[in-house]
Amino acid sequence: MTYLGRVWPVLLLAGLAACAAAQPELRVSLDGPWRIRAAGATEALDAALAATDWTPATLPLRRWPIDELNDAPGVWARRTITLSAEQARRDAALHWGRVLWGVRAWVNGREVGSSPVTAPEDVLLPPGLLRAGDNEVVLRVTGWEALPKRDGVPLVPGGYPAFGGRHGNGVFGSCWIDLYQTARLAAVQLLPDLANEQVRAIVHLDSAQAMTGPAEILIRVLPWPVTPGAAPVGVARLRVDLSGQAASHEVRVPMAGAKLWSPTDPNLHLAEVTLGSGGQILARRDERFGQREFTIAGGRYYLNGERYYIRGENLMWQWEWGDDWYADRDLIRAYLLDFPRFMNHRGYRTHTSPPADLWLDVADEEGAFFISEFPMIQNYGTWNFTDADWAVYLPNALREAEGWVKHQRNRPSILVWAPTNEFSYQEEWQNTVLYDAMKALDPSRPILRAGQNTPDILDTHSYQGLWDGADGDYHAGFDWWSNQRDGERPLGCSEFCGGMGQDQQYRLGGALAEGALKRPVQMAYAQILMEQIGAAAAGAVRPDPAVRYLRPLGRARPHAAERPRPAQHVRAGRG
Repeated sequence: MTYLGRVWPVLLLAGLAACAAAQPELRVSLDGPWRIRAAGATEALDAALAATDWTPATLPLRRWPIDELNDAPGVWARRTITLSAEQARRDAALHWGRVLWGVRAWVNGREVGSSPVTAPEDVLLPPGLLRAGDNEVVLRVTGWEALPKRDGVPLVPGGYPAFGGRHGNGVFGSCWIDLYQTARLAAVQLLPDLANEQVRAIVHLDSAQAMTGPAEILIRVLPWPVTPGAAPVGVARLRVDLSGQAASHEVRVPMAGAKLWSPTDPNLHLAEVTLGSGGQILARRDERFGQREFTIAGGRYYLNGERYYIRGENLMWQWEWGDDWYADRDLIRAYLLDFPRFMNHRGYRTHTSPPADLWLDVADEEGAFFISEFPMIQNYGTWNFTDADWAVYLPNALREAEGWVKHQRNRPSILVWAPTNEFSYQEEWQNTVLYDAMKALDPSRPILRAGQNTPDILDTHSYQGLWDGADGDYHAGFDWWSNQRDGERPLGCSEFCGGMGQDQQYRLGGALAEGALKRPVQMAYAQILMEQIGAAAAGAVRPDPAVRYLRPLGRARPHAAERPRPAQHVRAGRG
């Protein structure tokens, strides 16, 4: 890794910045109209392309428009894009967003890459594959029934659908083609350094061919949203030698006087990153970020140097929600912002599924936090995996986690990673191989194993007296947990309280919440949970979460008319 040797005056950068207007569009979106059809278990590409039963569809989407495709062993999707001669002469990389349950990809009839997991990935295209005029991209999306399994458990992280959730596949995230010349800006990781009033930009370069020659990395940081003619907050430039293959370079961009990001004051910045040589732009990339630091000291959380409490709720069943919950910004805002603020908190932990890009856009821009959880869940169940099964599952789990960290690590609203949930198998692997790999990709965030412990956080899930045992077991459990603090790691409770199922209604309310009894039983349930929350706080764990049944209680702020919400999240917590 090389380091910034010199920060250049802005005026010296004008030549490289000005030539951007003469360059072709370097990112070609693949979102929009595609054609789709069912994929047979062993159907070859040529046979699929020759078929006449293709149906129009708009990607990305969460459910195929033809019901039978949602249970097929696979789905073909194809799209034609048109490139100029200038675009086609460049090298390229294909990006796919979240795809359930894995994908194979072809460009102009040539297979270019595949993935068995759901995380976003990039693949470098072979040189000379693109052409001026029409180019065809084909995806084969894996269906749930085609996944390798042991006793019904997939050998890839499947999230909660592995325990009965919806199994439908789909292209959930955006896809595109990035064009470059000589070298690609494969990734730009932005690590705020508040003490030195700067941001450390780790610029990763790669290429489908051997990289040669000198080049310059230019980074301009602007306040977001960007207004025409706005002065940059910071500018830095680094001369690099492209000789060799993939490489990483660190550029330290001054950020003196930059506004910090927090959920209550969500100031954002845009890093415009350009790789140039000889007056030509080789590649460019924009990355939005927040200038903020989230750290642990003395067993407590700190945001930008000030004590911070992670208090919120869990999102549950989000894989069952319709497309509106992934496209309607007002709907998302009502749920991620209005509802939590009504309940006097500002964040969520996602349950076995990372937050969608648009959710993170809303959280980044308007102020909320996430614990981003990945789809590696055991639910403390019994798996009969053989050594050969684990030899497949663990590399897939590592690839899944690494893909999500790379995709989401510049999001200021994500405070904590949660790669696993209630996963008691392979603990040593989780706290060494998986933990170390994630820290190598992002040293700036703590890592939580939901319901378990990591070198960063002690965590538990408490349902005593709610789902099992006697009422007093809940208090006893939190009393015990409050004494586990070691002075280095925060104590957390990423799930507790729970939803009001029939058993809980009888247990805590004495009757089913139906008809005239609905509100009294809900209020009784809410009151008992509030008392238990208070007991937990008294035990020094201080989770202080909220579930939807607590809405009538507490110090609620004035709120607009109630808006619709997705299916109830049945567990809550985080402290």
